[in-house]
Amino acid sequence: MKINEQYHNLNLLENVTYEFLGRDGETHEETEPILVEHMMDVYVNERLTMKLVCIPQHLTELVLGRLFTEGIISSAEDVEQIYICEFGKRARVILSKNKSGQSHEENEDYVAPTPTCCTGNRVLNDYFITDQPMTPVTPVPWKKQWIFDLADCFANGTPLHSQTWATHSCFLACDGELLFQCEDIGRHNALDKAIGYALRHNIDLKKCVVYSSGRIPTDMAIKAIRAGIPVLASKASPSAEAVAMAKEYHLTLICAARRDRMKLFTGNNLIIISVLQKKATVAGMLKNWFFVFLGNFIGAGFVAVMVVYSHVPDLYNGLLAQNVVAAAMSRINQSFSEAFMRGVLCN
Repeated sequence: MKINEQYHNLNLLENVTYEFLGRDGETHEETEPILVEHMMDVYVNERLTMKLVCIPQHLTELVLGRLFTEGIISSAEDVEQIYICEFGKRARVILSKNKSGQSHEENEDYVAPTPTCCTGNRVLNDYFITDQPMTPVTPVPWKKQWIFDLADCFANGTPLHSQTWATHSCFLACDGELLFQCEDIGRHNALDKAIGYALRHNIDLKKCVVYSSGRIPTDMAIKAIRAGIPVLASKASPSAEAVAMAKEYHLTLICAARRDRMKLFTGNNLIIISVLQKKATVAGMLKNWFFVFLGNFIGAGFVAVMVVYSHVPDLYNGLLAQNVVAAAMSRINQSFSEAFMRGVLCN
């Protein structure tokens, strides 16, 4: 793939003066940097195919990622050349000969769905879209610390967001190592840039974790699934439909991921699917389960120590301790089959 980027250091911010109005009656003028909206036309084999509204940064990555998540290409090998003009207003994409031969007659009734970001991005036709069905991703083992580290990166601030509070960001990592981070006016663009970066640099997305600053509706989940990303994390919340889609396509979905907590909507139990598909080993699955059990066991022991040394059982003149002991004795006296079945019903 040949890449010809003619643009350099385009303006991302513009200083704007405004009048500050306070509730207490204070008024004065202030000047601060405001994000610039950049518009780019994307031509595929000389045919205007997409209009993008973005910030003029990492434009090649954005084009590559968008082509991939829209189903126009299936890998970087489908692209022969990408050219971005000096003003960043026009991108010309030449598909490889094999890919070019797969185009079809345009559907005049084609209407592209409006992205939930509503930034003005549009796919204008379905001439190059292959309509290949989505396939489930392959779940991989992951560590909570990886997600907390990415949440730390977001909390530490990104350059444009720190100045304007007007961007979304996305972080691409593999095995706990941060590979790329970017910002854009829309969360879809930021995710596409991260995906495009991986395509451009031959990074295997099937081993990656992606952290987004934006909420996760179905169109964001679809992008991750089409890219084969096994773990999608977000600072924000998902939609019910996105959670259902993540379960159907084996996507590990983590939301409300902050520096001290996260919500796991679909998770490590999906590894058994990879074992059945012979994409992961039984030994690897058992190792993952062992460390999950060990972590839970240590956590439970820590909670037990806190309860004892905080004298919680002494509450209510020792009645609470008596009830705790009675409950424990009832568990001890259960048969294995009874305890097992109760455990299944509990979960």
